Parts: sequence; structure tokens; C-alpha cells
Amino acid sequence: MSDDTGVKQSQVGLYAQDQIKLGRLSFQLSGRQDFVTTQVDSGVFNTSVAKDASAFTGRAALMYNFDNGIAPYFSYSESFLPVLATGPSGQLLNPETGVQYEVGVKYQPIGWNALFTFAAFDLTRDNVVTFAPPLNIAEQTGQVKSRGLELEGTMSLADGWNLRAAYAYVDAMVTQDPVNVGKAPVTVPLNRASLWNDYTLQTGPLAGLQFGGGVRYVGATWGDDANTFKVGSSTVLDALLAYTRDNWRLSLNVTNLADTRYVAACYSLSGCFYAEGRKAIGKLTYRW
Repeated sequence: MSDDTGVKQSQVGLYAQDQIKLGRLSFQLSGRQDFVTTQVDSGVFNTSVAKDASAFTGRAALMYNFDNGIAPYFSYSESFLPVLATGPSGQLLNPETGVQYEVGVKYQPIGWNALFTFAAFDLTRDNVVTFAPPLNIAEQTGQVKSRGLELEGTMSLADGWNLRAAYAYVDAMVTQDPVNVGKAPVTVPLNRASLWNDYTLQTGPLAGLQFGGGVRYVGATWGDDANTFKVGSSTVLDALLAYTRDNWRLSLNVTNLADTRYVAACYSLSGCFYAEGRKAIGKLTYRW
């Protein structure tokens, strides 16, 4: 099978946001208007198809701050995501849209340099893109609902010593589809966790030298839309070495430190992808 298709997409967005504080109450209101034009040129069929799409999305959030450092909140948000993929007959797919409700609590203990957050969310996505076997052709699932919990904590254990931990539980299910209603979408793990630790020397000739390391865990995922087989879980290590002096910072970030080779995701038995191997990124930064 051969393909000679060019896809061009342009997007313009207008965005406004307002933050309001009345005593212990904090409000955030925002809105965005998007205008998108997508064009697909097929060299095989010598055709050109264009499609315009636009949408207004909004977000609203409310938080109450207690004196003891506890701050419960509620948020509502909408999303609009233009899709670049085309369907089996070359048609342009519709943008993905979504609505999310979230409730949570943030806690900043008095006298501690720490922040803990807990959130529960309900997310509904429409026009979700999936890839149908055996040729992995893009198509749109009617609707996917995701409900879950997220926990995160960051704290300074001592001067220069920081610790961060996070955990997410996501229960996702296809709720509208000709075939796979009640199935879990591919690439979405039920559990995900991470732990990061870093330390920066505070005194001596090497003051400003920072080193850190962490571990990331991603749970098993389903390998196809029918949920007939699973992709195993994975655990990888990351590392950081950096040096900051005055306004300069030199850093080296390494992901998948052990160069672990594993399958990251599958869309079908004939459509699986290996995860990225060891990657090192060096950066020199100057701030003024």
C-alpha cells in the first residue's frame, strides 16, 4: 500500500482570562475562541479537500482558602482539539471535544515548604481518534469517559533537598461506538506513579551542583480496541546533573537511564511501538 498525502492545518485562537479574589474565595474564568482550517492534498487521487472548524471553549474554577493551609476547589473546563488524521476514504475527521469536572483539595502545611494535592475528575471526550486494524486506518470513536483520582506531593526535606511523588488512577471506558461499548481505550493505563528526588549543594566550592534521580511506573494497557490482549507495565529510571552559578545554569537530563527496551503501546497486533530508549539532553541557560 502506498500513500502520497499532504495535510496542512492553520489555527488561530483568541483567549481571555480573569482571576478574582474576594476574601478567602478565589475565582478563575476564561474563554477561548478557535478558528481552524485543515486541507488535505492526495497525490494518489489528485484531489484536494479543505474543512473549516471553529469552537468556543470555557473554563471556570472556584477555590476556598482556610487559615490552616487547606484549600478545596472545583473546576469545569471544555476542550477543542483539531485532528490531523484522515479517514479511510480520505475524508477529514472532526475535531475532538471534551468536558471535564474536577474536585480536589490542596494542602500547604503551615511552617513546611510543601504542597499536597488530591483531585477526582470526570472527563468526557467526543470524536476520539482510534486506528482500525489491519492497516491502522484512523477512525473516530463516538465517546470515551474517564474517571479517576490524582495525588501529588512536593516537599523540601532540608535546604536543597527536594522530594516529589505522584500517583494517578484512571478508569476509562468507551461509551459510544458501533462495536466496542464497555471496552477500555488503548494506551490508557489504569495506574501510573512516579517518584523524584534531587539535592543541590549549598556550601563549599561546588555550591550550586545539583544531582537527582527518579523512577516512573506505567501500568499495563490494552493492546487493541476489542481488549483481546494487553501491553505489559513498565518502569524506567531518570537522572539529572546540573550546576548553577550566578545567572548561568548547565544541566544534563537523562531519561530511561538504563536504556530499557520495552513496548510502549499497541493499537492492534500489527501496530505496536517500542518506547524511546535512553535520551540525554544538555542545556546551557542564562537568565537576566
